[in-house]
Amino acid sequence: KNDDDVSKNSSIEINGLEIFDEIGHGATSVVYKGRYNGKDVAVKIMKQDGEGFEKELELMMKLKNPYIIEVYDKCVVSGHDGYVMEYVSLGSLDVVMSQQVFSDSLKMRYGREICLGMRYLHSMNIIHRDLKLENILIMSTSESETSALCKISDFGTARETDISNTITMTQSMTMTSNIGTPLYMAPEILSGQSHYSMKADIYSYGIVLCGLWNQQIPYSDESFSNVTEFLTRITNQGHRPSLKPDCPQPYI
Repeated sequence: KNDDDVSKNSSIEINGLEIFDEIGHGATSVVYKGRYNGKDVAVKIMKQDGEGFEKELELMMKLKNPYIIEVYDKCVVSGHDGYVMEYVSLGSLDVVMSQQVFSDSLKMRYGREICLGMRYLHSMNIIHRDLKLENILIMSTSESETSALCKISDFGTARETDISNTITMTQSMTMTSNIGTPLYMAPEILSGQSHYSMKADIYSYGIVLCGLWNQQIPYSDESFSNVTEFLTRITNQGHRPSLKPDCPQPYI
């Protein structure tokens, strides 16, 4: 058994929590389905503990918005720190949109709700820094629902800004140079500028909207000879993913 494995027999230091099957994983964490006080939940367990987890947890615990994934509690599982959060059965936007065709109105509603979630984050002086299709979780595909249909997740790279509303890359070169996903990252980050602001999230939101309307991963219909060509075209030539011709003006 690996150190980051979790099973029903693991030592769980939180009352009322059960851990079941793995439902996702990344470089720094593993996510499991669980139950907490009789409610279906997702449990994110860090592979390695550290200051980054504490910052992420502290930030997420203060976020209370219908378009943001809610964190319920902190936990320790098999000696690893983690937290208990809302469970979303349908999965991320990139997965759901690959499985069914969305109506125009559903695309617009998802786009609006993502916008409302990001507006809330920015009102709290928080930059997400990794907004992408994979970090939008789908609660429902039914437009008759009155509650939120999607929620923003994954705040591992999010940071609260200072009064100047900027983050200096020199604060943590290793962390900052590797944050985000290149397909969605703003040109100022890709080109290594020393400061960037909430505008970087707005750029990422625009790329998300392109992927949502086209129902495909941004730039997936294009070819680049290498990463250098991609970066050059984005940062120096202003290249952006195109929207399908049927995209209405209000969406743009």
